[in-house]
Amino acid sequence: MAAGALTERYAANLHGVLSCYDRIIVTGTLPGACYAGGMTSFLYSRGIRIVDYPRFAEPLRERIRERAQQVCEAAGVQIEHVNTSHMRKEDLVVRVLAVRGDAPGLVHVISAIQACPSYKPWLDKSNGHVYLRADQGKCLHYYFYFIDEEFGLCYLRVPTWAPFGLQFYCNGYSALARSLRPEGIEFVQKHNAFLRVADLARAQALADAFNPERVHRRLKRYAH
Repeated sequence: MAAGALTERYAANLHGVLSCYDRIIVTGTLPGACYAGGMTSFLYSRGIRIVDYPRFAEPLRERIRERAQQVCEAAGVQIEHVNTSHMRKEDLVVRVLAVRGDAPGLVHVISAIQACPSYKPWLDKSNGHVYLRADQGKCLHYYFYFIDEEFGLCYLRVPTWAPFGLQFYCNGYSALARSLRPEGIEFVQKHNAFLRVADLARAQALADAFNPERVHRRLKRYAH
């Protein structure tokens, strides 16, 4: 059923209609090392044997794990490991927020074993050269949940195995809620939806003014 048909069908029960960004996901990679050929060239340029790729990656994995522990200790946060795919990470974070509140900063860190891209050595029998080929494996991932002043609850997913592709997540509803509060616009938000907004016209104007470039500027700031 089309969106227009739904709003028409339930018009008598609707306070209004609000459109905004939903889930916003940005991925980050290491240029030059995010594909098998690039990683192969990287290892050759540093005199590292292709068959030693796992030995090259293991110390980097340990550095990430140590750094994650340091960040958590500095913020007074415990890493919670989840070993089942049936448990929603967001539910765990909601429980922490109920006690902690929504002040900016690190909220919670969750670790989980999940699928990740990887590489494996491969011998080209036609010329005797050894390369890396794309492969799929599993590794420990960290989900750093934090409150951003502009976008509300976000997370950064960090795998512990090369090529270390990052995933950043924020929510358009949370970002809009952060814009409504300074203007004194009352609203009721339930998870990923607004149940009521006092000034729908102004809320829609704020939603329409959202530019994804804000996310990129914010991420650059965090990177620096």
